[in-house]
Amino acid sequence: MVDLPEEAKKPRTSVELFAGGGGLAMAVHQAGFRPLLFNEFNNRACETLIASARKTLGVDGLELTEEKNPKPPQPGQPAPLYPGDVRDLDLSALQGEVDVLAGGPPCQPFSAGGAAKGDEDKRNMFPAMFKAVREMRPKAVICENVRGLLRPSFAEYFQYIQNELRLPFEKRVDEVKWQDHNDHLTRIIDKLSDDDSDPDHYKVVMVRVNAANYGVPQVRNRVVIVAFRADLGVDVDAFEKYVNTERFSEAALHRSMRDEDGPYWKRHSDVDDYVRDQVRARLPKVIKEDDCLPWRTLRDAIQGYGTDMKLPALPVV
Repeated sequence: MVDLPEEAKKPRTSVELFAGGGGLAMAVHQAGFRPLLFNEFNNRACETLIASARKTLGVDGLELTEEKNPKPPQPGQPAPLYPGDVRDLDLSALQGEVDVLAGGPPCQPFSAGGAAKGDEDKRNMFPAMFKAVREMRPKAVICENVRGLLRPSFAEYFQYIQNELRLPFEKRVDEVKWQDHNDHLTRIIDKLSDDDSDPDHYKVVMVRVNAANYGVPQVRNRVVIVAFRADLGVDVDAFEKYVNTERFSEAALHRSMRDEDGPYWKRHSDVDDYVRDQVRARLPKVIKEDDCLPWRTLRDAIQGYGTDMKLPALPVV
């Protein structure tokens, strides 16, 4: 376990857009960030955020607000929740106050289960995310979305999303097509050096994520885009290596199930013999070797197995 320096243990701040029921917000809170603002459009999701604020978000309460130019709350004050369209917000009063801007813009424009209209879908809220970056200048940005963004039909637009996040202050005007704007951004990026430290620029990392590879008892594939402000000197290569290092694997789970008295079955001795035999019969004939921990199953989660596992902390830059 890598210990954080004392100054890094001080509460840091976050803003959560497209908060949904608060899953990403809960993770940001558990990483040590104090929320300054939540935004969510869906009424039921807002009710969930309010009901679970103390338990999952680390705040005594959420204060519904219609203020479209919200100010940062003082420590101990309720965090404001704006239950409306993010495009109506002016977040400039939070400039310089936000360490992390996090959010999962609506996935319907890119999901295999949706209309897949991409940039033509009015629910595409990535432009609103970039507007928030310009107004707040956060130190880091986290965007989560479906892996449908990786489909070939969205490849060019997905690259444009990453280019826009890298150069958020190169704002596109309405009459300019995104393809033309992307060409403009690409020309600028091609001229940037590896040690670019312009405070208007961000260093961007795209990570393909399967939640099971991080110890979550669920196969859930997502795309996460992380950006660090260029003037902070973050070692992006080290970060990328860290987040792409597998810690849990399906192969390790299979190895733990392979033998009749394997670790998985010892852990779950109440499983009927016929169930164990059926599972073992379906295992691959050849199982690769690795140094990972086994994927956690639903049975593991119900029994609390793995809830105390500690992963190495990311070194602080």
